[in-house]
Amino acid sequence: MSTQLGRIERDSLVLLETLSLFVRYQLTVTAPLPEGDKAAQAIGRERFRRFVDQVGRQLATGRSIGAAASDEVGQ
Repeated sequence: MSTQLGRIERDSLVLLETLSLFVRYQLTVTAPLPEGDKAAQAIGRERFRRFVDQVGRQLATGRSIGAAASDEVGQ
């Protein structure tokens, strides 16, 4: 059981580090929105809402995108 918990901890750390590096990269290469650009801000809010909805739907299915991607790589 301790081996399995060790793997879970390692996998969680790898996942968190990967996500952190991706977010840092995105924030580095994406230009900030101008303060008065209400249309761009609205688009950003809508994209974020869709992202959160998609994450919720994916979690509700019980199957992760990461598991599906690793299945594809293993084939």
